[in-house]
Amino acid sequence: DGQDDLALGGGNPSSSYYSTGRSYVLDGGSTLTGSVSSSSYAARVEGDDDYDCAYQSVLADLDGDGVAELVVGSPFDNYGSDWSSDYDAGSVSVFEGASGSDDLGDATDRISGEDDYNYFGYSLTYGDLDGDGLDDIIASSPGYNGSSSDHGAVWIVNGNSSLSWDSRVDDAAEAMIEGDSYDLDLGLDTLARPG
Repeated sequence: DGQDDLALGGGNPSSSYYSTGRSYVLDGGSTLTGSVSSSSYAARVEGDDDYDCAYQSVLADLDGDGVAELVVGSPFDNYGSDWSSDYDAGSVSVFEGASGSDDLGDATDRISGEDDYNYFGYSLTYGDLDGDGLDDIIASSPGYNGSSSDHGAVWIVNGNSSLSWDSRVDDAAEAMIEGDSYDLDLGLDTLARPG
């Protein structure tokens, strides 16, 4: 329709899980006037387990088809099927053509953090950093341990036409920017969109 839509999130919806997080897409234009409830969403994604915190969200055209994908960061998501598998590794999930109500398990693809307590997806933005016409995902892991504890990292994952990536960010990312000092927690603050 030629108008940008709005992505936003909240941390603790009333659901069967605790702190799953919830991300919304609201249509732009005349629907965003006056007081608007998040219940008037065009799309909604909720975490699929306790403490996923699926509330970081942006809209980015990762495959270059002219339609933005919903990208959801879940910094406390666990890699694997249970709580013992890379606890709080975090994840970033991509939803193509998101509409209606989904959970993280419905994602087109999902990229998980590199290790325990990385909190991948804590901050999230996008931009075409390589100039190929496709938006790229820029996501932080403030708990990333490099050469020292909690340096933090910001990962750049290039967009692609298939909307498919390796399952772990250390394999999926084109680049990683690591914090340069102990306990810096790079990416803990909000990431601004490049420009």
